[in-house]
Amino acid sequence: MGILHFDQEGVIQHCNDNLVRILGSSKKALIGFNIPLSVKDEAMRAAILSALAGKVGYYEGDYQSVTSGKIIPLRVFYSAIAAETGEFLGGVGIVEDISARKRAEEAFHNLISSSPIGIFIVQEGRFRLVNPGFLRITGYSENELLDQDAMLLVKPEFEEMVRDRAIQMLKGTNHLPYEYQFETSAKVSCEIILR
Repeated sequence: MGILHFDQEGVIQHCNDNLVRILGSSKKALIGFNIPLSVKDEAMRAAILSALAGKVGYYEGDYQSVTSGKIIPLRVFYSAIAAETGEFLGGVGIVEDISARKRAEEAFHNLISSSPIGIFIVQEGRFRLVNPGFLRITGYSENELLDQDAMLLVKPEFEEMVRDRAIQMLKGTNHLPYEYQFETSAKVSCEIILR
């Protein structure tokens, strides 16, 4: 993690070697750098201004370093530091290079997208991800399924069993695959196996 300390104006006073490495810069270029006045990325500026206002600032995105020109996927937290009297003393920033996470997410999405098998992810009872294979099987479009109740496709006679099994899987008491039928957009029955 890159760590930096900034003063009441948002000027970097100290930073660790990891921040220098992440940004592809130098300590000489970073110490004295006025973050709110010098960054070009509006979301990064908003994050530091939030910290300067006494709140937590958050940034995530592809950031182009002003001091090196390097573009880096970053996650940054800025937080204010105050004295016991409440006087604002400046703040700290924690900077994480999320390049590896971005590569893993891209590989995951490529794998899911190219799989001939129907794959879906349900969170909080709603479809959050459906791959092209699942769309082919069901006949629905991505727009018709995303954020919809996952029980939408389950044939009524299977609803209770699917709910019970899902609860068991979430509790970790049953990890066995199970089968049920669902309705396709053409109302043709299909069988699904959950693993």
